[in-house]
Amino acid sequence: RVLFLHTISSADDDLGLAEVISTMMDALWQREQFAYGCIVLGESELGPYTYQDIRGVLEPRRYVGKKCPLPLWGELAHALVRRLDPEEADYLVIDDIAATGRPTTEEFPWMPRSGSLIILPLRKETVAIGALILGKAQATAFTDPELRMELVEFSDALARSVIGAQTRQELDERAGQLVGLQLFTRSIATPMSLHGLLATVIEGIAELMGAASVLFAFQRTRLQPQLRRLLEETPGARAFQDIIGVGVVSIDEPMSVFASLYPLFVWAIDAGQPLFFDPTQRVELPEDLYYNEVGQALIVPVAIGDVALGSLYIESSAAKSSFDEGDMIVLRTATNAIAIALDRIG
Repeated sequence: RVLFLHTISSADDDLGLAEVISTMMDALWQREQFAYGCIVLGESELGPYTYQDIRGVLEPRRYVGKKCPLPLWGELAHALVRRLDPEEADYLVIDDIAATGRPTTEEFPWMPRSGSLIILPLRKETVAIGALILGKAQATAFTDPELRMELVEFSDALARSVIGAQTRQELDERAGQLVGLQLFTRSIATPMSLHGLLATVIEGIAELMGAASVLFAFQRTRLQPQLRRLLEETPGARAFQDIIGVGVVSIDEPMSVFASLYPLFVWAIDAGQPLFFDPTQRVELPEDLYYNEVGQALIVPVAIGDVALGSLYIESSAAKSSFDEGDMIVLRTATNAIAIALDRIG
């Protein structure tokens, strides 16, 4: 037990996230016999959650890196809910999967339909960042209070290690982004034509943000006549209602992007606020996205001071799963520099 506790307490020393998770799971597997186990991590408390490590199942590679369903009625959602009573156990146990029919195959299609299960949330203070899911082949295999206590200690150590690895990773990414941001702002500081500026900006934003799509949506009524004329004459510019669009999108039908995103473009311009969202999901109202903190797509306003010109849409590439608040700050800083350059031209 002493060796086990030492291993899990020192697992985050300068290791990357994948190495931390692998080291911790190796230590747990040597300590106790489980039929299967997995770790899921969320992009935010509300998800989406992704499988990071899964063991004891056929073809685990089918699941690693894939999204884990999070139905509101499901066992994972139940386990992740913050406990109002500090004395209440912060985990969920299902003593007999076969007898209860819980969890359903829709939630965990890889899970055996018998035995017992424990789900331990991983938390940053009280906020869920993921979960550890463990199962045994026998029913009522998690009734031992000492085993439960040890698993709680392990999940706490795992959460600390994951948070440490994520923090190091984010600091490294931000440092690289800040260097890239400096280079980007310098690249557009010298006078150039509008066509040259937009080409430089689109390429630079794609590289800086790891974006597959970069699309500017300028609102005609907000532009000075000279800038409006130059934008309309820009090669590849497209018009949709009162929007002039310039950029690169990852699909063959850019006009469909304008049609689907038009309400979001206008909302971001009018409100002067960013929006995070999933571009594959239908959005009924822009206001529904207001409290999102992450997303595979991001829209920010492009403005000179308080005067909005339009908005900028970026969509993540396969190499970058989603954008977060840190990315938004970097992008808004970049758009400030872009707006100044546009003002010089227009």
